Amino acid sequence: RGTSKKDLLKAYQQTDDEFRAIENAAYNKILKKNDVELDDATLDVLLQSIRRFEGGAETINKMIAGDELVKKAFYKLDDETGEIILTRMPTLADAELIYRAIRNQRDKLFRRGEFDLSGVLSANMHKLKTQINKFSPKLKQTRANAHTLRASREAFLQGRKLLNMGSEDVASILRNIEKHTSYSKASTKKAQAQIMQSLREGVLVQLKSKDGLAIMRNIHKDNKQLYSVISKIFPDEAVDDIITKARIATQAD
Repeated sequence: RGTSKKDLLKAYQQTDDEFRAIENAAYNKILKKNDVELDDATLDVLLQSIRRFEGGAETINKMIAGDELVKKAFYKLDDETGEIILTRMPTLADAELIYRAIRNQRDKLFRRGEFDLSGVLSANMHKLKTQINKFSPKLKQTRANAHTLRASREAFLQGRKLLNMGSEDVASILRNIEKHTSYSKASTKKAQAQIMQSLREGVLVQLKSKDGLAIMRNIHKDNKQLYSVISKIFPDEAVDDIITKARIATQAD
């Protein structure tokens, strides 16, 4: 299901902390209120992921200690062999925590420039994520919706600076929107439209800003760069119509 324009406007206005709190509540609805034990296939992939997460025990333990959903570790390592010994049957929340632990470590290695090691963890992380999504379609949908809403917030911010960007930068943003995926083909199409609409909303805000008048004057001076940018963002509307919209909105404000 797509996000309504009213909900999108709320998302633009929220602080990062407010946005994360709402996002966490959506995850907790599944991971806390409807947590379930893993099936054999997901358990197998989870244990493989932990074995491949070399040196990750400290990261996992820190996340378990700080996670309200996971009360205690579901495994321990044999002192002699290092083999995983289950202390209880792991649940969906456990699997999600391990996935996030691997993701966080991958991101840390990438930022440090350790790209080979980061790539190894990335493959491990994606295999576990794919199996978790298969096991819990509802979590897959929640994850995809959160990803789309985050992308929409970012697109709105990009839109507010877009008319000061070069054509290549704008083209890059549009390519990234076209690459965005969701939990199904239909939802992917809706998600891309939602992100694109957020980008346009940001552009209209820029046109309504104190710099908007100067931008409009530049457009009317046949600034080909600006014409090119606006045409890419509003392909079905005339530039003059977009400026008129922004002026009407400014007067209404």
